[in-house]
Amino acid sequence: MPDVDLSLSGHARVRAWYDGILEIFQRPTEHHVSNIRVSDGTASFEVLLRARTFDGQLIEARVREDWRFDIRPDGRPLITHYSAQTLEEAHT
Repeated sequence: MPDVDLSLSGHARVRAWYDGILEIFQRPTEHHVSNIRVSDGTASFEVLLRARTFDGQLIEARVREDWRFDIRPDGRPLITHYSAQTLEEAHT
């Protein structure tokens, strides 16, 4: 998984991570989300990601994501904190 600039936070950090993913993995990627917990201004969940790199390597990773967010006046969330921890990674 690509490293992101730890000085970034919120939406900027998520965008940097996603831009890195687009450079590494072929589309489509596969995401299976589980263990979802949402409360006022927070969300956490696990993602099983399956993807193929541009050089043909299959990647499987289970990641725990933690998000904090505010709600904008138009009802859309604004990410204020994002962290991801790899729980298990397999290269096949």
